[in-house]
Amino acid sequence: MLAKNVETLKNMNATTSKFAKWYVRVVDPKVIDYSFKARGETVAAQKFECVLVSKDPAQYMLGLVPFVFSDRQAAANALTRFTENQVFEVTTPAFDAKARQEFNGCPVKSVLLLTRPTTIKPIPPTNKAMLEHPATGLEVSMDISQLLQLLKTAGSVKALNKTFDFCGKFLGVSNPKSIEKSGWRHEVSEAEFVDAKGGKVIVSVWDRAIPTLQSLTAGAGVAVVGCSATVAEAEVKLNIWPGAHICTIGAQAQSLTSLDASTLQTETLTATFTPGLNVLATMEEVAHPTCAAALADAVVDQSVTFQINRCLLDAPLQEELLLTQDNRLFIKSCRLRDRTGGVDVDVVASAVPALYGCSEEEELRAQLGAQSLTSTRVRFNARGVLRVESGVTRRYVAKVEPAPLKAVVSMTAMHLSLGLSHVTDDVVLAAPVGRLLDAPLLGLAARRDRGAPIGAHRVLLLVEGTEDTDCDSIDDTIPTSQQIFKVTSPNARCLLSDPVAHVTLTGYSDFKKMMQYRLDKERALVLVSAVTFPEPGSASAAAADAPCVVSVEHMQKISQDDAAALTESMTVEWKSVLTAPEDLCKEAYWAGGQEYWSPEKARKVRRLQSEPMSPKPSCG
Repeated sequence: MLAKNVETLKNMNATTSKFAKWYVRVVDPKVIDYSFKARGETVAAQKFECVLVSKDPAQYMLGLVPFVFSDRQAAANALTRFTENQVFEVTTPAFDAKARQEFNGCPVKSVLLLTRPTTIKPIPPTNKAMLEHPATGLEVSMDISQLLQLLKTAGSVKALNKTFDFCGKFLGVSNPKSIEKSGWRHEVSEAEFVDAKGGKVIVSVWDRAIPTLQSLTAGAGVAVVGCSATVAEAEVKLNIWPGAHICTIGAQAQSLTSLDASTLQTETLTATFTPGLNVLATMEEVAHPTCAAALADAVVDQSVTFQINRCLLDAPLQEELLLTQDNRLFIKSCRLRDRTGGVDVDVVASAVPALYGCSEEEELRAQLGAQSLTSTRVRFNARGVLRVESGVTRRYVAKVEPAPLKAVVSMTAMHLSLGLSHVTDDVVLAAPVGRLLDAPLLGLAARRDRGAPIGAHRVLLLVEGTEDTDCDSIDDTIPTSQQIFKVTSPNARCLLSDPVAHVTLTGYSDFKKMMQYRLDKERALVLVSAVTFPEPGSASAAAADAPCVVSVEHMQKISQDDAAALTESMTVEWKSVLTAPEDLCKEAYWAGGQEYWSPEKARKVRRLQSEPMSPKPSCG
């Protein structure tokens, strides 16, 4: 029998990682060759990557051993260690902070590091329960017809380069030919796939991915993980590059293998997209209010001081990602997310300690040395500088403070900060529980009044408990002070929902933080990493108004006054993204143009705790 704290992959987050464990199966392990520039030289690098699946074949994620200069054989060694179909126990998981959601089609978007501090143990052949816990094979949420339909409706200038997974029956691959692409010589073949509905697609197969497809038996059912979609002359082109993964085992693949394609009426499907050094010294006393999506689009011809309120920064825990070679605090390509999407920023030393709940650099270094460093999971107000260096636009964050619970926000000011940029997947957004989705390809998502759901990195809920919280010890044979608990708060009321809606909260806590995660009948601001709905036909689904279950990453208890203030501000926040109000200011500009950043176009904020004000009457 497995332990109580064995969790699903979708519930893997910064909090559950301290207490839970996972059993995963390795699918399609491979070494991927690539190159990058460092100190003016081109470095030939390798990384190891595989697909990891646990009990639910529809929940899978990428596992990674990245390239490091100190161990250039790390990828090759990992290929020997993590073999096809092998099962491992995972505890204390850590994630690749540089992973980009748009390059990851897996339903679980986090990329698991298969190196320290992640602890990974192979399961011995004698432990049948653990070996049989992970699924054999993958279950991809979309077939070819569904994928092409999604691409037809996902058009935007931001969606021209995305990664998807699909399942289909492999029909064959053509002989390769040599072409030139972006100044490089490539080998390319064309592979054909068909689904059970008769939808056929032709996919370009590149370079070292060609032998993989050539080794497949014609007629095999496959799941393709990491197929990229690009646009050429307004038409979507699907590509399988060497980094993609192919799975031919599992119930879904076997069902496609047994499909008789000769009896299908096939149609070749197509889709089109609809057409996008001294930081503190250069910061001004007032800042231009903006958001993540606009900052990602930004083009400036001179230095601009910006501010983004209520954002979450994904701070890494590895020492090599926190310190420069000359031992200065600096986080390069830290992911900043808010209600509009995500953007990579560089965090300078003055802002780094606060991301870990430290007041000074010395405190951070002490925790780093003791291997006790943890990142905070609260939203910040962040201020920094946007400027051009050597022809490259750089985004620096130099100051952060926890976002105040009491704030008067303007929906119109929020829309002006977005301008003509588009809200993208990867948001961190407040939302009522009735807006939550577990969407194909996206995972955790929020429903909009118009358009496709928005993929969410995290969602914030505002809740009030209605029942006592259940604290179930994982191992009650050890002293209470050392115990870990699975904490479940059933039927909590969502304070953002109208009409009233309820949700069940689940998470983990040690004894020291029990009161923080034990909701009972108090109010709390909850950071959620996943949502699960009752299975159709199950006893829980049959119950009237059965609430969904969310995985808690962080919980902050709040007072009645704070709850009232947050209800107002968070309602404005989610409505600014998920609804389309009619009373918006019409004078909006694109952040890629100079007008957006001009001093006349927005009321600047003076303090880091300040909120952008509504525009002047001339905008209305």
